Amino acid sequence: MAQSNDSTVTQSGSGQNATVTQPGADNTSDVDQSGANNVADIDQTGTNSISDVTQSGVQGLVLVDQSGSEQTANITQSSPDPGDPSVQAGIQLTQTGSLNTANIDQSGSFSALALSGGLLPNVSPGLIATQNGNGNTQNAIQGGVDNFASNFQNGDDNISTVTQSGIASLASMNQIGNSNTVVGSQSAANANLANTVVAQVGSDNTATFVQDGTTNLGAFSQPLAINQNGNQNTAAATQSGNNDAALIQQNGDLNSSTILQNAGGDGNSATATQNGLDGDSDITQSGTTNIANLVQGGSLNASTIVQDGTSNTAGVTQGGMGDVSGLTQTGTGNMATVTQNVTPP
Repeated sequence: MAQSNDSTVTQSGSGQNATVTQPGADNTSDVDQSGANNVADIDQTGTNSISDVTQSGVQGLVLVDQSGSEQTANITQSSPDPGDPSVQAGIQLTQTGSLNTANIDQSGSFSALALSGGLLPNVSPGLIATQNGNGNTQNAIQGGVDNFASNFQNGDDNISTVTQSGIASLASMNQIGNSNTVVGSQSAANANLANTVVAQVGSDNTATFVQDGTTNLGAFSQPLAINQNGNQNTAAATQSGNNDAALIQQNGDLNSSTILQNAGGDGNSATATQNGLDGDSDITQSGTTNIANLVQGGSLNASTIVQDGTSNTAGVTQGGMGDVSGLTQTGTGNMATVTQNVTPP
């Protein structure tokens, strides 16, 4: 007969450790910690179990490992004093099975934190989430100084959503399988670093990301990069601010990519590369010193590049049959190059 256990842990103070291990089905774990240097370690095996962890204070670490199906992890980390630079938070989540759900809420003015033996040095809040199976969902919200969210999903019909607000945000999202979806946004009033890496392998994948801030140019040569490998993929990237850069690369059939950069930014750069059949790409830039590069390989491809400003440069290269390209520039000192390779019938 399956076990059904309920566990409730409430701790206040410093140096608290809560370890919960539950086998079986329909288990419930509720851990509430407040104070400094607290650690919550939850291990659940079975089906239809729920893990709720709430931490408020300084230097909180949450470790959740769930194996089975229809597992739910709700993790909330917050700061009692958002202005305290000593507040740190980290989460490491692993879910194995199908139809699992992870809801992550990290808010506050977090400072640097080395998570789980140095896996994430100098970032806070930090999140490492791994989901293996089908139909899994992850929702992450981060607000702080150095945000880091790393999500890996292996399976079909998985959904990953991340929302980051603060300075120096990094989101790394990797999905392997079919019909997967990635939705994310990075925004802040004075965002200095906003970096996004999305990689999808499979078919019918969708990736949408929005960056809103200034100077979204950081440690990566392409601060926003989306890589898709498969069929019928769709990728859309929107950036608002100065010195933005976006890269979309698609390999497969029936791919579509859209890059939009505006809000008075200058020095923007957009690159879209499509390899396959019947791909569509659209790049729109507003500002000065913008650079757009589009390369398409295959048949029946269509590309549109619109630039508004001065000293813009746009290059379009198409290879295949039945390609259509439209390029519009407004201003002075603009350069446009379009090359089409049409295969004779």
